Amino acid sequence: MFGQYKLLVTPALYSASDALITALKAYVEQGGHLVSTFKTAFSDPVLKIYADDQPHGLTDVFGMTYDQFTDAVNVSLKDCAFPVSSDSTGAAHYWMELLIPDTAQTLAVYDHPYWKEYAAVTRNRYGRGSAVYLGCYFDTALLKDLLSCLAEDAGLPLPAIHYPIVTKRGINELQRQITYFFNYADAPASFPWQGGDAVLLMQDEALRHGDTITLGGWDFVIVEEM
Repeated sequence: MFGQYKLLVTPALYSASDALITALKAYVEQGGHLVSTFKTAFSDPVLKIYADDQPHGLTDVFGMTYDQFTDAVNVSLKDCAFPVSSDSTGAAHYWMELLIPDTAQTLAVYDHPYWKEYAAVTRNRYGRGSAVYLGCYFDTALLKDLLSCLAEDAGLPLPAIHYPIVTKRGINELQRQITYFFNYADAPASFPWQGGDAVLLMQDEALRHGDTITLGGWDFVIVEEM
């Protein structure tokens, strides 16, 4: 059912049927890489809470379970088993499940005096694939670090330009390629131009392959290829 995907992400899949859960298990068993988050497989399609171990039907896939959850107050993640960038605070917010690994590897734990014995992020080998479970909501930079690592492990190439830079393309009346770059963030952003000879239309500046484009916060540019 999901075999065409190298990496499958199911954020907060709260309501999940047994048929969907069976399909997810088969996907991982056959070599897929699954990333799921807190509140996954918590209820059936009519929102009846599953009474067995959480996440329902997937504890062997994720190699862990949990029976406690709480509000994330003054807590962060530590001992991360993946590269972490300098701009990551590791702070957890809003919700955290206290994960108990069985066969799973712990990728991060909670930095908290009472919850430090529990895993925050786990990874498990199941069949020919793998399944990662995020037990809490944490800061964007750390999530980016984790997903980048998982995408690389799954053999999924990441684009050089990514959010908060959003790219749109089209063809103008001269049949030339037009590319719009939007910065959906307050902070300035820079990236290399990877096309051929072009011009920044509003600035009337020439652009060559490898030149740096810099956008201010909530800024945009339009590039016309020659």
